[in-house]
Amino acid sequence: MMCELQTVCIRRAVGYNKNMTNKDLYYRELGQRIQRARLHQKLTQENLGTLIGLSRTSIVNIERGRQKILAHTLVRLAHALHMELSDLARESTEDLKIEELLQHLPESTKEFVRSAVGPVKSKG
Repeated sequence: MMCELQTVCIRRAVGYNKNMTNKDLYYRELGQRIQRARLHQKLTQENLGTLIGLSRTSIVNIERGRQKILAHTLVRLAHALHMELSDLARESTEDLKIEELLQHLPESTKEFVRSAVGPVKSKG
């Protein structure tokens, strides 16, 4: 289990605010996983949208956690992004590696978060 400070740092890194519900946080995290996978695959939002039958605007809204995703669309996303559905749709930030969350932040911010949370032991 993660300590409270680690949880706070991770929530800040993903843009969490205290007015968000668990559902809001889930869709924000899901959108960020989709965005990271899309960038890793070197796809534009428009390219990904074309692959799965959605508009670029829908991809933008999904990545920001503002648009909910139907089950068949989630399956298409996982396939297009070369991911297992279970990895794409996992439930919690606690399962994410801190480095994955820090990936797109400035180096100075990464260093601050790393120094604040200290070494993180992996589960299992």
